[in-house]
Order: sequence, then structure tokens, then C-alpha cells
Amino acid sequence: DNQLDYLANPPIDLRLWQQELGNEYAVLFRAHYYISKVLVPHLDLDSVIDVTDYSSINDLLIVSDVLVSDYSSLFFDFSIMEKPMFCFAYDLDEYKKRVGFYIDLEKEIPGGVITEERELLRRIKNMDYERECETVSSFRDKYVQEYGDAARKISEFMLSIVGGKDLSDEDGFEWGATPDL
Repeated sequence: DNQLDYLANPPIDLRLWQQELGNEYAVLFRAHYYISKVLVPHLDLDSVIDVTDYSSINDLLIVSDVLVSDYSSLFFDFSIMEKPMFCFAYDLDEYKKRVGFYIDLEKEIPGGVITEERELLRRIKNMDYERECETVSSFRDKYVQEYGDAARKISEFMLSIVGGKDLSDEDGFEWGATPDL
């Protein structure tokens, strides 16, 4: 029945977003699959872009200046970039009872937990961007220990396995060579 309620009453009014944010913002909207069946086909708004079917969430996070999500772990991934984020918890009390949380969202999520759509839009329009970035940095430091240098760490790990061996002598391997496909 909750799925049917989502379909009948999507928790977001994208026309309101267009009206409140105007063309100053481009909203990249990625719908939950329940909501996308009803809401997304009707997107005919200038500043709202449907990215529901875009395959790489990481690409979307990189190009976004602000994240608005509900209870997703995306907050942790997005915090690496130290950009503002808001938790739009339109069904906070029900979700708390039904599913629960690992952390106290209301105390921990930078930008806060916002239950009313108009309040969320007001906060986005009036935020101090630099201050919000600083609060995200503190959140990231608390919850995300490893970020930013994965390629170096993998390279060092792989070289430690090889143990300094000269691989160019084994089985015709040559560093920098392009394999025949």
C-alpha cells in the first residue's frame, strides 16, 4: 500500500521547484522507481532535467552543486566533495518507526533534516554556500575515512605484491605496451 500511496501522491511538486527556484537553478531529478512511473513522464519544466535513467550516479554527484536526498547513503559519497546537502525527509516519523536509522539524522546530516518542501526550497535559496560546505567537511571527516587517493593506494598495493620484481621479463610483459586486441 505504501507503494500505491507514492504513486498516487508523489512527495515532491516539481512545478513548485520551478516556480521557487526559477532558471537560477537546474534541478537534476533522479526519481525512485516507484515515483518515476507517475512523476517523470510529466516533466515539461525548463529547469528540471530527468536523469532517472542516467546510469552513473557518480557523474551526477560530480556535476551537482547541492544534494537533496531522503535517507540515502549518498550523503556519505557526496560529502567527499564538500558541497552542501539537505535531507528531505517528508515521511520522517513513519520512516523512523518502520525502518529506523543507523545515525541520528537530525543531529548529523549537514543542512539538516527538512520535512516540508517549501522550507527546503527556502533553505536552498537562502543558504550561505561556504558555511554549508564547512559543515559538510566536518561530517565527512567524522564518517568517511578513506577518499581521494584510491589510485595511488591501489598502485602501491599492487607494487607491494609484485615486490619490486622486474615484470618486463615475464611472459613478454612490457610496461606501457599496448596489448594486441
